[in-house]
Parts: sequence; C-alpha cells; structure tokens
Amino acid sequence: MLPDLIAPHNWRIVRLALRQTQELSPVAGGAVTARDLGPARWLMSAESAPMTHSEADAVMADFGRLRGALLTFIGHDVRRDTLASLDGDAPGQAALGAASPVVQAVRADRAALSISGVPAGLVFSVGDRIGVTTGAGGYEYFRLLSGGVSDGGGVTPDLEVEPHVRAAVQAGDTVTIQPAVLELRLMPGSLDDPRVSMLHRKVVFEAIQEIR
Repeated sequence: MLPDLIAPHNWRIVRLALRQTQELSPVAGGAVTARDLGPARWLMSAESAPMTHSEADAVMADFGRLRGALLTFIGHDVRRDTLASLDGDAPGQAALGAASPVVQAVRADRAALSISGVPAGLVFSVGDRIGVTTGAGGYEYFRLLSGGVSDGGGVTPDLEVEPHVRAAVQAGDTVTIQPAVLELRLMPGSLDDPRVSMLHRKVVFEAIQEIR
C-alpha cells in the first residue's frame, strides 16, 4: 500500500493545479488551433507549518522512504478534504457515514460520470474534488465542473469533471471523497527543509500526478 505523506503532517499550504499538455498552432486566415500532446496531470506544491528541528527531521525521514522520485505516495488537497456541503456543520445535508461510493457510469464522451452508493440527498457542488481508485490500482483525481444531488437510491446525476475520465476508470470503481486522494511522484530536487528561525524549519516539496 502506498504511504500517505500528507495526512500525518501539519501542512500550512497544499496546492493542486491541473497542468494541460497542449500546443497552439496558427493556421491560414489567422486562426489558432489547439491540440493535446499528452494527458493532463495534477501538480502539487506544499509547504509545512514551521516546526522544530526534530519534527522537520522526522518529516524528511518519512519522505526518505520514497528514495527521491523512485517511489510514489498518496496525497490530497488539505483545503478541499471533503464536499463543500459537508464542510463544517451544514444543516440538512446528508453525511457520508458508512457509505461506500462507486462509479455508477461514465458518460459516452468521458467528460462526466455518475456515482452510486452515497446517501440520498447528498449535495455535490461545483469545485468539489473526487477521487477514483481504478481496477488497475491507479488513483484518478477530478474537480467537478457541475454539481448535483443524489436521488432516493443514492445515485447522482452525471457530474461533469476535469480532466476527462480516462479509459482506466470503469463502472464499479471505488470513489474517494473524504478526502479525494491521488498518487504522486516527487519532482527531483524539490524536497527541502529551509530554516525559518533559529529554532524552526519548514518542509517544502513539489510533486506530479502518477497515471497508471
């Protein structure tokens, strides 16, 4: 099982940004066309809260298990660790409880998916994050471009997502919500623990999504 290197530690900032791999080409008449050169990937940048030297050493040792960029780890966006409707005490919103959500179906254009196995009336909002653990052992990660509410049977309408749903995602795959997680690989040379005072250091790193 892949180690989770976000949950155990105190991160002040964790950012996930979607990087598109695209190029633009001018054509006759002045128009510009765009095309994908590869899959879109999430990039993570993280900065810990100031910590004692011994605490920083422990975090760096934890990351040392990755052997640089050779091994991967699990992470999540600490700012969006659940649905917006479940963030804090939202009156009248269904809680996930012991629900076991899965992918109900993927739309034919692979720009949307539906989820089953959630409580009735669960609200999914634009900007929410969901993860999918595929049958091949991969971790897909999506940001919702449209929202919806699960019906009485615990099934959502089609939820548009970015990036597009890759072929590895199939009906029945496990969905992660609290939190949505993805697999990451350290960017070589990005892990550091600079001193912020005589008594404290912080840990910083950058990582890129691993796609399986």
